Amino acid sequence: MVSCNLDHASLQRLLTALEVLNSDHDPATLADRVIKAAGMIVDGDWLTFDLFSGGRRYENTAWSNDPGLLTPEVFEPFARYLHQHPLVGRALANPDGQALKITDVVSQQRFESTDLYNEFYRKMGANRQMGLALVSEGSLTMTCAFSRNGRDYTDAEKAIASFAAPHFINAIRNGFAFRRINTALKAGGTGVIAMSGSWKTTFISEHAAELLATYCPPPYAGAEVLSERLTDWMRRAARADHRDPAGETSTRLLITGPDGTLAIRFVADPGGREYLFLLEETRALR
Repeated sequence: MVSCNLDHASLQRLLTALEVLNSDHDPATLADRVIKAAGMIVDGDWLTFDLFSGGRRYENTAWSNDPGLLTPEVFEPFARYLHQHPLVGRALANPDGQALKITDVVSQQRFESTDLYNEFYRKMGANRQMGLALVSEGSLTMTCAFSRNGRDYTDAEKAIASFAAPHFINAIRNGFAFRRINTALKAGGTGVIAMSGSWKTTFISEHAAELLATYCPPPYAGAEVLSERLTDWMRRAARADHRDPAGETSTRLLITGPDGTLAIRFVADPGGREYLFLLEETRALR
């Protein structure tokens, strides 16, 4: 467990990085946000988010700060000599989000005597590494590795990475969940829009954006930022539902298009934190 307190500069770096990490909820931007935020908290040459399966098997590198260089071919010796890695076994056995550097486990001399170092890290120009396991789902575990050449990672850098870990875990899990939701909703023909208590858009599923683009020309146009007229209807629908939960007609908007009808319906108000709306299309018979 990391017990090092963060100094003011480190705390500011952490807060700025978390602002970047949570600047968006779109699954499509998750990789960019994660890489950018992680690069802000710890200095390094290479930054990778790697996936491992049971039995310490390297599957692939999901994201990196240099995907053009860090290709599957480059990682072939890493996969071949993975059993020599001082950190991977510990991280996969206990994915607790606590950062460890290689020299926490073995001496630098011993690490540099391995085939793993000489066939992979040395050729990459990195002799120092710090890593932590973040997310485990099913048989897969995602780790984060900071690698550089020169000075070893410090206790302060371990601390900031460990403090940031829960936030990265939440962002990654939410991104994966949104992606699964998007896929499921699109397959089912239903779109979802989530609005905050202050009536800002917090989530629009992929299919909802497609339906808005098809059925909502001005004044309802806009998937990233909903029009004022549509947002006003959403407010009225939520208030009507509070007054009369059975009043379906007051909580549903019908928009006719050239190929069918779009119904937007208010469905939930979980404690005033977020308002949810379903979008469903009825295609016209030809």
